[in-house]
Amino acid sequence: MPKSSKKEAKKPTHQQKIADLVKQVAHYKKELDFFRTRLASFSDYNPRPITEVDFKGNVLYINPQTRENFPDLKKRGMKHPYFAGLKSILSDIKKRRKGISREIKIGNVWWRQNIHYIPLFNVVRIFGLNITENKNLEQSMRESEARYHMLFEKMNYGYALQDIIFDEKGKPVDYKFIDVNPAFEKLTKMKKEMILGKTANQIARNPETPESIATRKKYDQVAVTGKPLYLENYNETTKKYFELYAYMPNKKQMALIFSDITDRKKTDEEKNNFISIMSHELRNPLTPIMANAQFLQRKDFTDPIAKEAIDIIEKQSRIMADLLNDILDVSRLSRRQITLKKSRINISDVIHGSVKSSMPFITTKQQDLSLLLSKRPVYLYADPLRLEQILVNVINNASKYTPPKGHISIQCQPKNGHVEIRVKDNGEGMSQDKISRIFDLFKGENQPFMGVGGLGIGLNLVKNLVQMHKGTVHVTSKGKGKGSEFIITLPIEATKSKSKKAELPEAGESKAPGEKTSRILVVDDNADIRNAISNILVHEGYQVKSTHDGSAAIKISKTFKPHTALIDIGLPGISGYKVAKILREQHDSKDRKIKLIAFTGYGQEKDKQRAKEAGFDVHLTKPLNIDHLMRYLT
Repeated sequence: MPKSSKKEAKKPTHQQKIADLVKQVAHYKKELDFFRTRLASFSDYNPRPITEVDFKGNVLYINPQTRENFPDLKKRGMKHPYFAGLKSILSDIKKRRKGISREIKIGNVWWRQNIHYIPLFNVVRIFGLNITENKNLEQSMRESEARYHMLFEKMNYGYALQDIIFDEKGKPVDYKFIDVNPAFEKLTKMKKEMILGKTANQIARNPETPESIATRKKYDQVAVTGKPLYLENYNETTKKYFELYAYMPNKKQMALIFSDITDRKKTDEEKNNFISIMSHELRNPLTPIMANAQFLQRKDFTDPIAKEAIDIIEKQSRIMADLLNDILDVSRLSRRQITLKKSRINISDVIHGSVKSSMPFITTKQQDLSLLLSKRPVYLYADPLRLEQILVNVINNASKYTPPKGHISIQCQPKNGHVEIRVKDNGEGMSQDKISRIFDLFKGENQPFMGVGGLGIGLNLVKNLVQMHKGTVHVTSKGKGKGSEFIITLPIEATKSKSKKAELPEAGESKAPGEKTSRILVVDDNADIRNAISNILVHEGYQVKSTHDGSAAIKISKTFKPHTALIDIGLPGISGYKVAKILREQHDSKDRKIKLIAFTGYGQEKDKQRAKEAGFDVHLTKPLNIDHLMRYLT
């Protein structure tokens, strides 16, 4: 055999193989130690509790955060609540070689444990996390949802949640119902299954009306602007009144809350009717008192005591009449039935008229009044009668709470496109607490304050009427005994009054004088009123006939041929409206036209309109001011 050119490599001996294996183990041990060191470093500085256990349940490692939360964990081992039920979990992990996650509660603290199997070391690592805050939040949400669900299901208010359907231009075109409560079903008389998933247009049951179209436009504006909507609506299908509140809980949904207010409406109507009837009944006895007092004031009395007594009767009667008017106005305001009759007016004229009306109060207390008005005319587009009502209430209030021989000043000047009216006194003054409640209808503490007559309604009317004129009113005072100042701000508008339908003149308004009246027919079923008015007219030089019912009035007028008829509305038998129509037919001609004056305790807008339709020329509300009556008769 030929010899090999190279020597054959020697095979490693058994000792060499062992040595190489030892070197490899040392290398892997070094790498493992390095890994353990890095893992320990990560665990030591981790803000969450980290523990390490073997499959026998021995605790191999806990980090500082674990020691801080559970100081006795290592000592108690598997008996510690943090490891509750862990033995069975370790057994399961050993079989499946897969970790799990669980939540446990220790005392009032909740922990989430992420339990991982580490094959390299054949151990289990447990990473803890305090989730108490989240758990409490979840519990609060569950309780809130339960309360909401109970409220949603049990409340008497109808509730609906809708998805807003927009067109390609972003305009709301319909609303799809996604949830309604039982009250909604009851109020609308529609079952839930008939509503959900359908749109408002799909379930609409009535043909469109101008009112429904206007309501839908307001509803659409909520979806466009995001501003909530409140309105009251009458449903023709159910014959009920509803109040409705719509708002957007988010940008894509509309929430609707509504309730049946039919009973409330009926109660309010009954209350307002009661107030109206009571006002009428109180005006009847007040009318002869005031009329006779004004009649006696026209006489020359040498006895100063008698003259003072008559003045007191007349003044107090007028106060009572003003209070009745205020009570009715509060009722009308609550029903939004007051309408302003605006025209272009000089504010100085209104102030002078208001001062004249308030002078009896001021003179009685010998108070000093000063006026400082703008030298140039300041014109407003406003209701002159309502402005006078505002100012009379404020001036009378100043007089009431200013001592005898005190001082009241009224200033009126234009300012930044507005007119500012200041009524200042050196009277009682008021605290900040009273100022905060001064314009409330009835003040707290069961003790009304302010307002003419002490009812506390005059200043509430002032506030509402000023706001209806788009103005503001507020009051200032430096404290008790330091006087008060009411500041009214109204916009100056150059807008001229638009042409309006002919309206009946009211007390206080003046019309162009017509033919001199000589024969007057007085028709009223109240003998005291009838006799008082008749006596005054006779004293003024008129020919007067009077009667208590409509049938007699028609009969008398055929021979008496009155120039003017002063007719009460609520007559027995034939109403004043019918009497007016018949007298108009009997006595109107090309050459002569009878003047018909409605003389009644009912003074609402509907009463004036009905009087106009019956043919009356003038509507006077009891109690009668003699000066106003004379103005219409000449």
